[in-house]
Amino acid sequence: MERESWVEPDALPEGTVVGKWRVERGRGRGSYGAVYRAKRVGRESGEPVALKMAMYPMDARFEREWELLSRMKHPHVPELLDRGWWRGPGGRKYPYAVMRWVEGEDLYWWAARPERTWREAVRALAQVASALAALHALEGVHRDVKGENILVRRDGSAVLLDFGSGNYRGARRLTRSPEPPGTPQYWSPESLRFQWKKRDERQAHYESTPADDVYALGMTAWRVVVGRFPEPLPDPDWDNLEGSAWLEHRVAVPPEALEGAGEELKAVILKMMSSRPEDRGSAAQAVKALKRAERKAGRRADRLLRGWKEPPPVRYLLRERVLNELWRWRQEWLAAVVGAGVTLLVWNVDRYLPARGEARQRVAQAPRAEEGVDAGTSELADTAISARATVDMGGSRPGGVALEMPKKPLPGQRQPPCKYPAVAINGGCWGRFADAKPPCGDEAYEWGDGCYWPMWTAGRPPTSEPK
Repeated sequence: MERESWVEPDALPEGTVVGKWRVERGRGRGSYGAVYRAKRVGRESGEPVALKMAMYPMDARFEREWELLSRMKHPHVPELLDRGWWRGPGGRKYPYAVMRWVEGEDLYWWAARPERTWREAVRALAQVASALAALHALEGVHRDVKGENILVRRDGSAVLLDFGSGNYRGARRLTRSPEPPGTPQYWSPESLRFQWKKRDERQAHYESTPADDVYALGMTAWRVVVGRFPEPLPDPDWDNLEGSAWLEHRVAVPPEALEGAGEELKAVILKMMSSRPEDRGSAAQAVKALKRAERKAGRRADRLLRGWKEPPPVRYLLRERVLNELWRWRQEWLAAVVGAGVTLLVWNVDRYLPARGEARQRVAQAPRAEEGVDAGTSELADTAISARATVDMGGSRPGGVALEMPKKPLPGQRQPPCKYPAVAINGGCWGRFADAKPPCGDEAYEWGDGCYWPMWTAGRPPTSEPK
């Protein structure tokens, strides 16, 4: 038996051969894929490549990524070099993609460095916008534009990564829930309005457009320029959300926060973050506007991005990098603990209740045929350890009375804004069982085409149901 058959796809040891490529070391892991530095077998002195391996067998997301990258020939998009299938444990087949290696820092960490100038930041954003413009011209959408999915090389050029959440005209539909893929913090206002209006329709599906990518780029630009995300609006009245300002724009974007950016750049960012998609303009227009803003700024564009006259305090850098990483690790740890607890509960219930034991299904990592709530952080040349968007379960458990999603939060349940990997539903924060589909049984709540459990505030979860 080949060596690869004895290892899991997210833990390939050094020397593992995948197709024509030999693994050198791991580089990072996201929600759906693990990335390795590798080299061509027999050409170990050659250039390294990024080997992106699916963590779930027959993952259809990789077919979309293959297709999008094969169409894209752009200096700010990684070049697809190879693709194929790796036979893993139990003979299961895992798709993989091989791309040109990109060495760099994620955009947010790169922008936080004290020597960074406005000119450098604007040029990097314009390069990302040009990559999106090329993708949109091919009738594709990225659907997960964010700083963690953008690497900046040492020469200052930016590369847009992770097309695993992307879509294109004619692609097979993979999900049947109202939420789009990607990261909730970057969802457009029209996406939120759709989710609210279609919250009770299980088959509703939001079709992302280029305007969603432009909005996410605007949110990314705000984060780069201001140094933090916009402040969320106060929690609305969830029983009377229709017509509220929260559905128009869930964050506050005061123009004065961008005063240091100059009038031209400020206008570009605010335009990309417009609540109306028709007011944002295209990615191609954003490229021209960003370049024009740089030209008009003249020598002022060489000012430091953060306006520091001295290096930033250590606490700032800790907050920007170390604390963010610790938060991700904490989320992954929490997801693992919750998953283990659910598994233990299911095992014990079935063990001591024979009538239910006959219906017990094995809890294991299973192939994902649907897109998750969150595509996670960059899965190509990204050293960050990403939290899982969902707890992996092999499927729904038959039997039991289905629990309908309550119309308002449960007593003691967390309420929006929900921290990743939770999602907001009917005014409460919920986690999703990855592959479970209705009927969910009496251990989970049904909503859309998935099964969810409530996220509780600190302290012991209450046991009472909402009235």
